[in-house]
Amino acid sequence: MALVYQHRRLDTGEVFYVGVGIGKKRAYERTRRNKHWLNVTNKTEYVVEILQEGLSWDEARQEEIKLIAHYGRRDLGKGPLVNMTDGGDGSLGVIKTPEQRRQLSERSKGRGLGRKLPAETRVKLSQAAKLRKATQQTRQKISAGIRNSDKSNAVSIQHLPTGVIYKGIIYAAEAFGVHHSTIQYRLKKGEFKYL
Repeated sequence: MALVYQHRRLDTGEVFYVGVGIGKKRAYERTRRNKHWLNVTNKTEYVVEILQEGLSWDEARQEEIKLIAHYGRRDLGKGPLVNMTDGGDGSLGVIKTPEQRRQLSERSKGRGLGRKLPAETRVKLSQAAKLRKATQQTRQKISAGIRNSDKSNAVSIQHLPTGVIYKGIIYAAEAFGVHHSTIQYRLKKGEFKYL
C-alpha cells in the first residue's frame, strides 16, 4: 500500500517537500533527493509527516499532485516546495532545458528491441559473467572446505533448551535451517552458549 508524506522545516514550520512511497521507508530516506532538497536539509532540521496511508498507488499519486499544486513549486515561483515535478509519475511537469532534451535523445538512440551490441562489448559481458560464476563456485568450495575441515577454528556452541552441542555457528545454522547471523543473534540473547 502507498502513502503520502511531507517534509516540514523546523526553523520556519514551512512544508518544503511532498512525496509518495510504498511503505514508510521512503519518507525517511535521505538518498535519491534533488539538490534543492539537500540544500534545505543541510541548513535546517526537518520533520517527516505521514499524511495518508493505505492508499493505492494511483490514489497516492493523485493526492501528491493535489498537494504540490496547493503548496506550489519553488522552481516555478509559485510556492515553497523543492519538488521538481508536479507529482504523480515523477516526470509530470518536469522542466527540461533544450540541452537536457538533446542529451536524452542521443542516449536513447539505438536502444530499440533489435539493437545488437558491438562484438567487443559482448565479449566483455561474457567474460564478466564467467568471472562472477567462478567467484560463486570458489566461495562455495571455501565454505564446504571449512565445514568439512577438522582443523577449522570453529568454536563449539550449545543450544541451551535442548542441550545439543554443535561444532560451530555454521553447523547450528544448517541444523536450524537459518542464516548464521540468526545463530549469532540467538547467542547474544542467551539461547546458545559458547563451550
